[in-house]
Amino acid sequence: MSVSATQGLSCAIGGRMLVERDMESALLDGALTECASGNGGAVTITGPVGSGKTALLRLAAQRATDAGFTFLSAKGSRAERALPMGLMGQVFGGADLPDDATAEVARLLDCRAMTAAAGHTTAAEQPDARAWRGLTRVLLELAERTPLLIGIDDAHFADTESIQYLLYLLRRIDRARMLIVINESGGLRRSWPMLAAELQSHANSRQLRLNLLSSAGVATALARHPDLRGVAPAAWHEVSGGNPLLLNALIEDHRLGPGGAEPVAGEAFAQAVLTCLYRGDESMLPVARGLAVLDEPATPRLLDELVQDVCTAPTGGLAAITEIGILADGRFRHPRAASAVLDGMSPADRADLHERVAQLLYRNGAPALTVARHKLAARRAGAPWSVPLLQEAAEQALAADDTTAAMDCLRLAEGGRDAHPECTRIQAALLRASWRLDPATAERYSPALIQAALAGKLPLTAAAMLVNHLMWFGRPAEAAAVLAAVVDSVDPDDPEAAINLYPVESRFAYIYPELAGQLPGDRIRPTPLALATSTGKLRIQTATILDSIRRGRITEDAVDDAQAILQQYRIDDHTYDGILAALEILVHAEHLETAAFWCDSLLSQADERHIPTWSALLSSIRATISFRQGDMAEAERHANLAMCRIQPAGLGIFVGIPLSILLLSATRRGQFEKALRLFAVPVPAVMFRTPFGLQYLRARGRFHLARGATGPPSRISRRAGNWSPGWGSTCPRSCRGAPTWRRPASHSACRAPTSSPTSSPDSAPPTGVPGG
Repeated sequence: MSVSATQGLSCAIGGRMLVERDMESALLDGALTECASGNGGAVTITGPVGSGKTALLRLAAQRATDAGFTFLSAKGSRAERALPMGLMGQVFGGADLPDDATAEVARLLDCRAMTAAAGHTTAAEQPDARAWRGLTRVLLELAERTPLLIGIDDAHFADTESIQYLLYLLRRIDRARMLIVINESGGLRRSWPMLAAELQSHANSRQLRLNLLSSAGVATALARHPDLRGVAPAAWHEVSGGNPLLLNALIEDHRLGPGGAEPVAGEAFAQAVLTCLYRGDESMLPVARGLAVLDEPATPRLLDELVQDVCTAPTGGLAAITEIGILADGRFRHPRAASAVLDGMSPADRADLHERVAQLLYRNGAPALTVARHKLAARRAGAPWSVPLLQEAAEQALAADDTTAAMDCLRLAEGGRDAHPECTRIQAALLRASWRLDPATAERYSPALIQAALAGKLPLTAAAMLVNHLMWFGRPAEAAAVLAAVVDSVDPDDPEAAINLYPVESRFAYIYPELAGQLPGDRIRPTPLALATSTGKLRIQTATILDSIRRGRITEDAVDDAQAILQQYRIDDHTYDGILAALEILVHAEHLETAAFWCDSLLSQADERHIPTWSALLSSIRATISFRQGDMAEAERHANLAMCRIQPAGLGIFVGIPLSILLLSATRRGQFEKALRLFAVPVPAVMFRTPFGLQYLRARGRFHLARGATGPPSRISRRAGNWSPGWGSTCPRSCRGAPTWRRPASHSACRAPTSSPTSSPDSAPPTGVPGG
């Protein structure tokens, strides 16, 4: 009796052809042929999990049964490793035995299992050695009737008693028609060194080692699928590592997915990754979990500290995971593999591991933001060092324009056990960070900060930031009160304090000229000596520019300062106000081309860095520039962008800028219904006491003029008349003079088509307008 290797090469197992396994297949054929002729022996197949050991055993079994063999099999399992004689019970369970023989085998297996349970672990200690002899006699009798193939899959999970019995059996099959094929996952540490030594000394024993597929092998496997023929194998080999199990999973995901030439790692791939880890060495799963949580390569020391409680050989586990093709250079070959590992953990286990990683990284001096990402994943801030670290991480995240991460760090810090002493600083940082995304939501942090500022408990820089935000929110009285409290709390002889507050006071006087007299101006203004010696050049330039705009005295020096600011500084939370002031003075000085260039550049930066508040206000300024250049389409486009970047309520008093542009655009186009809808956009009441409110009123006046009104609406006229003349020299030059509707009605630029809406704008006044 013989087994044809040529016949075997054309066999398909489970619908899949084996690739790069011809030599191993031929060796198995030879072993089966020798077995059929009466030379018993064993074949050991080792290799990484997923390399095709099981498929090769199935192929051997198919050929053997086709040649008249009896095939008995067993599969090791981590769950049954403690079950004495569990593996051999599977082998005998598949034998076709007479009833009396079946009963005898069951008795012998139970006898051996009971002996093991009693604590006897070696053959010399057996109170009943007849059990092994009886089981061996049954197998030898089967082999006399037909050649016998015994296949043991995943032997690394075998129970001790079954391995001991296999050692006993191997010594007694030299002249029997019995072949034992044992599959065991490779690695640095053999699960059963006694079995390996016995097999090497056996006269008719063969050892096979399966390697992962080469790139050419991957190409061969892909070519067997019609829709993947001709596909470049490099990406498929890179993702799978050449592991046949992972490769077949990728092919399955491709079949169920959108197709294409590139591999898409889906559910089948994720399950295959977990299968590899669960079926491999016990060290593999904890190491894989540690690396997935760590999300970066680990030093041997860090890896050992991370998994030492659940893994005795982390270095071996790392090597084994690399060997099966899931890792390369300490990283997961594909992010779907890492996510599969994480998804296989319970939320509690993931949180515990993230907390352990955070502690180790903190102890080893890792960057604060790196440590904080694990604190966030664990949702724990109980350690004494957690709150300061999360605050530092938030600063790093803001510097990297990861505002969401900064917010997450600060919120976790706010709920930390030791957060109370730092509560005010944390809330100030939350105001600063959330303002980047949406000032409307950031306003929730201002009440507590106002109380802290009035009590003198808010740091100077945080207080200055709070005043700027209160001005933005349309709360000038509170802004003035906070500024006065800050001035009272600082050392009057501290020149840097005056330098820090100088641009804040200038911005307040520019935006709220009517209330500028409420400020302690003389106590804020730095002395000439402080101005000459201070390192806060940007703050001084900002204040000087704002004063120039407010007083309507635009000098070449101020314009030069503005261009220097735009050339020297990158926009961030500290330079933002100065950069806006620089753009504003270029607009007022009619340097529109230069202003447009810098505004476009800054807008691009803000968009790339995903800071919508910056984008919204810069879009408003850009709309103003385009309007002054006479490009109404671009002005309208930028104004619409400003209203879309953040909700209109978030623009605060500055909502008047894009609203004015959109009203003027709708008026010129004769789109009166659209203009009326814009009137319904809520605006802060105090906006009408700012230059932006006057711009808005002028736009409304042009709307009434375009509709052919015989006179201006009295309320709008009274507002403009009551406020703007009273500002005197403190009103920016662009806002001075009579409102548009007081000028001659021959203003043809504002005339629109003769059609007009049927409803009156005064019947639906804008929300927030006093008396509206």
